[in-house]
Amino acid sequence: MSRDFSAEQLRKLLYASQAASAPAEAPGAMAFTLPGGIRMESNHAGVIALLETLGEHWPRALSFEELEPMLAGNGFKLDAEGVILMLRLIVSRFVELRTWRVPLAEGISVRPRASASGRLESRTRSWAATLLHRTLRLDDPAVASFLQLLDGTHDRKELLEQMKAEFPSVPADELEAGIESGLTTLHRAGMLEA
Repeated sequence: MSRDFSAEQLRKLLYASQAASAPAEAPGAMAFTLPGGIRMESNHAGVIALLETLGEHWPRALSFEELEPMLAGNGFKLDAEGVILMLRLIVSRFVELRTWRVPLAEGISVRPRASASGRLESRTRSWAATLLHRTLRLDDPAVASFLQLLDGTHDRKELLEQMKAEFPSVPADELEAGIESGLTTLHRAGMLEA
């Protein structure tokens, strides 16, 4: 088995990252943190551009062809040094590799739709599989019910009315506040489909 990776092999893959960025203490550096708390700092303009761009597009993945124009302007090329740098980001889990485009929603639509399997699982389990093949915990009955409503036929007003009918003891303003945050959480988890 070969352990050498060429730029051509990396060009065939898709890239994603859910690292959140924030200014670091060092001038010109950025800090990137993964959901589990793993943190890294970098002052490399190409790394910063790569991770910020991928973070903005999460949960979707981008091809290197989509990334290349922006990265080249920041000094990141898939030459020998760039391949090593990319592999380090992959091994450290700051960059995920994918081999196919998952049918994820680009954003939250007017009538959001969760995957059919996720909606079905939310009826009988305390978890559901996302389109990213991860597990989303559904410990809260309101979250499970909300997920079941996301079949692409309800707008936010209709979702709120359905939730009010199902959870009459929960204050309406609390349910309304939960709609947008719930949609954002489900989108970032990779549950909403295109």
